[in-house]
Amino acid sequence: PCATTARRCSGGARPVRSLPARGRKLTAERYARDGWSPIPLIAGCKEPIKGIKVDKYKFDANHFVGTNVGVRMGVASGGLVDIDADWPEAREIFLGLMKLANISTARFGRASASGSHHLFVVRDLPKTSVNFSLPAKTTLSNLPEEHGHMVIQYRCTGHTMMPPSQHPCGEEVTWEVEHPPLVIEHERLLRFTSLTAFLAVCRRYAPSEGIRQDFAGAFAGTMRRAG
Repeated sequence: PCATTARRCSGGARPVRSLPARGRKLTAERYARDGWSPIPLIAGCKEPIKGIKVDKYKFDANHFVGTNVGVRMGVASGGLVDIDADWPEAREIFLGLMKLANISTARFGRASASGSHHLFVVRDLPKTSVNFSLPAKTTLSNLPEEHGHMVIQYRCTGHTMMPPSQHPCGEEVTWEVEHPPLVIEHERLLRFTSLTAFLAVCRRYAPSEGIRQDFAGAFAGTMRRAG
């Protein structure tokens, strides 16, 4: 069993598990041909199969029969970066910012978390990933059922569970836009990601009454200073 606890999908009851082996091996081979570094994950989980050391793994397509498919981020996959939008507000806002900037990139998700992963290629990679999350000790209520404090992630290290895989909650992870990831500068992508995090928190916790004018003033001032 995987260390990731099987969770209820946010879209409803947890589906019955079904992980057909067909296509996993071929997909892993295609990812490897594209210059990515695939790793076999436990079926229905995000963790590598037993005995796999991610940073030393040498690709073998035979390891991907009946498994989930992972891909290493960063230098190992030619500068691949995964923008992992955890909050529903972050997913909607990041996609909106991409549309405003008139750019598109490879995107995948699952039934209850559409548009949760956006892939880019960054040549000037940072050394570490960047997580945009609320403080662990926050007393705010109304956190999302899934992911809680984590709003969005700029993942350029570690690995990401890719299509075709099965999420621990039972949903299938599938492509929504399948074409080569957009090549983008680190600072520009980080700006999109950090702005998404700020706007997502503001949207979730914007006051409905009482201090809306004060909130609007502070919000407008912050956006103006941010340029």
